[in-house]
Amino acid sequence: NYAVHNRKNHETHRSQLERHIFPHIGSIPLNLVERRHWLTALERITHNGSPVAAGYVLQMCKQALRYCDRRGYATSNALEGLTIPDVGKKQSKRDRVLTDIELGDVWRWVNNNGIQPYYRDLIRLIAVFCARTQEVRLSTWDEWDFESKLWTVPKDNSKSGTRITRPIPERVIPWLMDMRQRNGDHFILGSVKTPEAVSQQGRTFYQRLKHRESWTLHNLRHTFITKNADLGAPPHIVELLAGHELGGVFSIYNRAEYLPEKLIVINNYIDRLELLAKKTENVISTNFSRIDDDNL
Repeated sequence: NYAVHNRKNHETHRSQLERHIFPHIGSIPLNLVERRHWLTALERITHNGSPVAAGYVLQMCKQALRYCDRRGYATSNALEGLTIPDVGKKQSKRDRVLTDIELGDVWRWVNNNGIQPYYRDLIRLIAVFCARTQEVRLSTWDEWDFESKLWTVPKDNSKSGTRITRPIPERVIPWLMDMRQRNGDHFILGSVKTPEAVSQQGRTFYQRLKHRESWTLHNLRHTFITKNADLGAPPHIVELLAGHELGGVFSIYNRAEYLPEKLIVINNYIDRLELLAKKTENVISTNFSRIDDDNL
């Protein structure tokens, strides 16, 4: 009940409990649930091939027990002292940045219809706007003002709980018009897939592109931030595009949107993406020419 009002992914919390905890120890009074019972339930998750999920569920249950204790509902110390490595493993850092060649591969792939439309549109918008997957996945057309050329992410769809405003470049508008014609007048992607389904699909793209090192959709944001630093973009503009809050008094007194500066950063990055796509295409063409020469 706390998560419903305070966590955007509360449905994931509930489904994890319903899948991994309630069927095994949900019927036992809390004061009778010993550490061994918890460990059996949590280690079962790891044995089923999801050690990161086991750590996630442990942390969630510890928070729930602290919540219950503070409000006098029930008290249990069974999970005190347990850490994620005791039942599973921590999630690896998601700071992977795609190389120029990989980024060129991605941009050429999505613009040559190498992927189904839902994920093509999703990748394009994440890559260009440095948007979170959730912001695009839940986006509706009423967020997109084509007269002012602004995309305004509402607070409810923002991880930070603040509104995010991004300018829409002229060259992006034809993509959006095509999307609206294909997908209808409500959700910009046509439908709402679950975050789990999108995440799972996103983890396969590196294999389809034959990249050696794995990357996820979230890594496209890391790549945007890193590549723009290399291009000399103002860091605070990039942070605002990413939907990050600026620290210190800057976040309290400075409410400027910096729309012209944001537009410059986005346009420069699209230029970079297009250049990288052409470079990788030339490399592929050169390799094919060499193969043809060898065959001759």
